[in-house]
Amino acid sequence: MKKGILTCLAALVLLATAPAAALARGAGDEQPRAEVVARVKKALANKRSVRVTFKKEVNWFKQEYTVTGKVGEVREDVFLFVPDDKADAAAWRATSRDAVRYEDIASVRYPSKVKKFFKGVGIGAMGAGAFFIVMPVYGIEALFGQLPDC
Repeated sequence: MKKGILTCLAALVLLATAPAAALARGAGDEQPRAEVVARVKKALANKRSVRVTFKKEVNWFKQEYTVTGKVGEVREDVFLFVPDDKADAAAWRATSRDAVRYEDIASVRYPSKVKKFFKGVGIGAMGAGAFFIVMPVYGIEALFGQLPDC
């Protein structure tokens, strides 16, 4: 009995200290250049969108910003990038640069397909909810002969 309790306590201690150890190693920091290049090439081959986090040095502190888009051509030191969002694309064109240097990138990630799926489910649910709210009101107006003019 004591051995089982000690095993559970040891497992609990290991699980509690794992996130702290990951932060101490710098798990949330920048990706190595080789990993960034590999992810960019894989995104180009699979024609997937990527979420690129750029690093920007401003007044002795680091500001990062993230843009989602498609990868164009991949070269040795740079790759072409086209943002998905219209606002990001307008801001991107204002900087008048097409190519992104690997040195300017903190990380490259793939957008979550699960989030995209549930976002679509939420939009569909809102549409269905609107349908079930509007149609009964329209039906009652039709019964009283007060249909709106189109």
